[in-house]
Amino acid sequence: MRPVRVSPKAVIVVGGHLLAVHMRGSKGEYYMFPGGGHKTGETLEQTLRRECREEIGCDVALGRVLWIRDYLERNHEFADIRPGFHQLEIMFECSLRGEPDMAATGDSRQVGLAWIPLQEIEDWPFWPKVLRARLAGGLPRSTAEYLGDVN
Repeated sequence: MRPVRVSPKAVIVVGGHLLAVHMRGSKGEYYMFPGGGHKTGETLEQTLRRECREEIGCDVALGRVLWIRDYLERNHEFADIRPGFHQLEIMFECSLRGEPDMAATGDSRQVGLAWIPLQEIEDWPFWPKVLRARLAGGLPRSTAEYLGDVN
């Protein structure tokens, strides 16, 4: 059995737009929060700041936890890509400490960045899709909602 991968994510909203990593995978193009795999010896903050420097080309300041989700691939539409994959995501509200590099390609599947208008996010292939409707209304006022095993 593979270990659970812990992955902090940055939720960055500026002027009604969400900063998302633009990805290309075996099932097409999609968008997601910046962030990635936690390494032993790092705090979640160190991981997220490192991942943001790699993926968006600038540092971030972490704020409150917005959402936590489990993702057990076997239960979702991408079960054939990485059998046995389990990821625990902690999504933090973040602010930018600099200007993002819109052409950044810090991940092997990354083709750049995009500013997604929150009012249009339900029309975009953004993952986790369960958050499209929530984000369309802006960031929540409450903190730390556990979403469960969702996509």
